[in-house]
Amino acid sequence: MKLTVENEALVKALAFVQGSISATTTMPILEHVVLDAAEGRLRIRACDLSREAEASIPATVPVPGSAAVPGEVLASLVKKLLRKSQTKFDLANNGRLSMESAASRYQLRALNSADFPSLKPRDDAEAGIATFNVHAHTLKGALKEASMAALEGHPHFYSRGVHLHIEGKALVAVATDDHRLIRVEMPMPAGASGMPAVTIPLKAVAELGRLLALAEDPEVQLTVRESMIEIKVGMHVMRSMLLACTYPPYHRIYPPAGGKEFSFRPYALKEAIDRAILVYAREKQEAAAPVVQFVVGGDKLTVLAGGAANETAEEEIECTSNGAEVGWAMNARYVLQMLSTMPEDSEASVMYTKLGTPVRFLCTKRPEILHLISQAKLIRRGVQKQQGAENAAA
Repeated sequence: MKLTVENEALVKALAFVQGSISATTTMPILEHVVLDAAEGRLRIRACDLSREAEASIPATVPVPGSAAVPGEVLASLVKKLLRKSQTKFDLANNGRLSMESAASRYQLRALNSADFPSLKPRDDAEAGIATFNVHAHTLKGALKEASMAALEGHPHFYSRGVHLHIEGKALVAVATDDHRLIRVEMPMPAGASGMPAVTIPLKAVAELGRLLALAEDPEVQLTVRESMIEIKVGMHVMRSMLLACTYPPYHRIYPPAGGKEFSFRPYALKEAIDRAILVYAREKQEAAAPVVQFVVGGDKLTVLAGGAANETAEEEIECTSNGAEVGWAMNARYVLQMLSTMPEDSEASVMYTKLGTPVRFLCTKRPEILHLISQAKLIRRGVQKQQGAENAAA
């Protein structure tokens, strides 16, 4: 194998596949990347048995061939080479790959590329396959937004990724960590109606986001199987195995209709919470997961933080409500993360039903996104008054 390639393109290609190089494995071949040169292109492939990334770049290939070389070593070397130069590769009969770029010369140990695993399906005629084009920016945003509620290492498998499914005339991405739920709707692409419902692992979602950011065309090709998802962006491809789990019927936790609704400015609430949780600075346990209380009365939304024995905070912002006084407590980190995704000049609506049920948040400028956040068990002043009133009514 002999080839010459531009360093700038080589750096970008290796950066793309690097996330699929296995760092800790008992199979040495998985620490490698495959270099496959043929027909004027160099194809670089990495696989960790759960996901596979493949990048293709132009190259001058006088002698076609392939080899597997240490991935992290190659990626580190290429980053240090002159970007506007070229690199020549030459695979010798002794199994060593020579690398030459300007005044730099290296030799890398090469393995037989035939021993390298691949996730590429051999049979495209299997049942349960849907291939369609989807808007790259829309899909990237939906996966990123929903993944905020997923949690790596969660006891429930379904919480370790983003669930993608068809609902009505929409392609839906949803995730939950059992404390909050984020659901994002996208227009259903043509040809997606037969798509099986799948759950994409959180690590794969991050890699897919990186790939979608490289898209130059508005649309990318998505192929969904019952056990695998594949996305093609130009000459780059990523495949990922899916989580083997049954996603719960999450609609059952939606708050029932008829709750109390009010609206506020997201930016104002974010600023108020940011200031209020400063009273937890000395309390490491509470600072890690600060709980704040919200009390709505008239045209004011009050944010309360702190305890009777320590510092306390009280912040007020304007809101629009039907006049009923309600109160509840929540993890401030969840609320702040949600508010940070809402445009500053937008308005958010909240529906509160009763203590113990999730609270629904919607943004007027992003109605396709639904946030449900569970109430915290810690109930303090303002909220205690509401709890007592509800208990008396019951």
